[in-house]
Amino acid sequence: MAQSLFQVLQETTQGLFLSFIDLMPNLANAFIVLVVGYILGKAISKLIEIVLKNFFNLDLWLKRKKLQDAFFGFSLASILSGVVKWYVYFAFIIQAITMLNVQMFSGLLDILVIYTPKLFAFIFIIIFGALISEWVKQQTLRAKIPYRRALASFIKGIGLYIFFVAALQNVGIDTTIFVRTFEIFMIGLVLTFSLTLGISFGLAMKDDAKKWLKKMRKA
Repeated sequence: MAQSLFQVLQETTQGLFLSFIDLMPNLANAFIVLVVGYILGKAISKLIEIVLKNFFNLDLWLKRKKLQDAFFGFSLASILSGVVKWYVYFAFIIQAITMLNVQMFSGLLDILVIYTPKLFAFIFIIIFGALISEWVKQQTLRAKIPYRRALASFIKGIGLYIFFVAALQNVGIDTTIFVRTFEIFMIGLVLTFSLTLGISFGLAMKDDAKKWLKKMRKA
């Protein structure tokens, strides 16, 4: 029995070793692909950042339009170049996994193929939403209305939330809870505003109401 167990272990070890030997060329090719992807991603990212900063003056243009706070102090040129870099990385990672031709990685490969484009679409929607929200905030600040700073920040927050939910929907995530939360928040906000306005109006008209009641009693 001990001999049979040893034979099974020996055959299993041999099988694993032979599988590893068969996989070696694919591992080498996958490693080369990953190295090339890393170098290419870095190079493309740096080139895009240089072009956006030095040729298109993207960050300077945002500063002139007072949109530099859209990304909370981060450079849009750096963000975009970073997104492109990781897109290249993911593309080469997918290619490397495909070259391995290992069944156990097929599920991971399917996930990467399906969700990589959606992930980067999510990022670009957030970037676009941040720009739009900041622009609306700046327009609100220019308006000559009371409490415009608080209102502008509030509107920017609402805009970011809406674009965040839209980005999640694009990925395929159920956003029902986010939509319901937003609805409840807005209903509460309207009720609070209405009550505050009503109480303020009542207090302001208190003296006039007393005079009107006195006149009604005399009549």
